[in-house]
Amino acid sequence: MPSMPRIAWRAVFVQGTTIVTSILLALAVNAWWASRLATQSEGEHLQALQRDFRIARTRLDASIAAARQGHDESLALVMALAQDKLKELGRQALHKASTAMSYEVYSAPDGAWATIVSAGEVDQLQSQELKLQIADLYGGLEDLRVSEHQLLEQVIRFQSSEVFATKIGMGDIGYSAGNPDAPMGPAALERVASWHGDRLLENWFALLAVHHSLVLEDYDFLSTRVDRVLQQLEAELRRF
Repeated sequence: MPSMPRIAWRAVFVQGTTIVTSILLALAVNAWWASRLATQSEGEHLQALQRDFRIARTRLDASIAAARQGHDESLALVMALAQDKLKELGRQALHKASTAMSYEVYSAPDGAWATIVSAGEVDQLQSQELKLQIADLYGGLEDLRVSEHQLLEQVIRFQSSEVFATKIGMGDIGYSAGNPDAPMGPAALERVASWHGDRLLENWFALLAVHHSLVLEDYDFLSTRVDRVLQQLEAELRRF
């Protein structure tokens, strides 16, 4: 009876081990490469978000300055009317009225965040806190839109009112905005003089001050959120 060939178990074991090791090594390399790509992608997303929120900070500063100036000039006119100091203001009264009716519509850049969301890559951001802060900030913009819209409506109602047409006038407003230090002619002097004791006009300026104040409150609240996101982004980028 012929003898059975001996199986080279050592060789089989070595070959099997080599194959398994090769597979595991390939999987490890693939996992490492995928992790590296994900990390690189997260870093790029964080940098893009930081650029957007730095722009958001700059735009918000400009909007806050405009709202504060509108509020201060509205209030200055209320005080001038109440204390009968219009003559001391001269053409500045019309210039202040122009500023009182100015307003900002804040525009928050959201290109980086929109790109991350549309690409389904939000999970690449490791910080849950950062994701919540950004989502909360963009969601909170709706509250700001309400106060901005109310201010805009107030300005339009004022500009369309009879008291504005007879006592201020868009022509004098436009000229005074461009020439705040120019002397006033008889017609402009008569217009401003007619403001004396006009409680209706005083009330219009007081309403503008109130609405500017409401917008400022929303801007200040948003300002805190933007700063918080920027601080979180800076902390996250230290990992790279």
